[in-house]
Amino acid sequence: MDLIRWRLRYPIPIGISRPPVRMPPPELSKLPEVIESISLRVKRIDTEFSKLIAELRKLHMLLEREMAYRNMLLRRFADLERRLYILQRKR
Repeated sequence: MDLIRWRLRYPIPIGISRPPVRMPPPELSKLPEVIESISLRVKRIDTEFSKLIAELRKLHMLLEREMAYRNMLLRRFADLERRLYILQRKR
């Protein structure tokens, strides 16, 4: 009786009691084609990845230039502020 109450409280979800459906393995005669297909996919992914890395390197270089320019402008601005402060004190 306790087992029945437990089952009512915790029902088994539909589909879990059945084993998972597995795809049949490819025939051995098709194995070279499968390997070639996987190889082509890997090469395509590798070239795309290489392009992305090159693009990231370009963007990183541009970002470094922009940061250097920003720092130069900040130094100039600080220098101008200091000069202005000195001029105002002399008056």
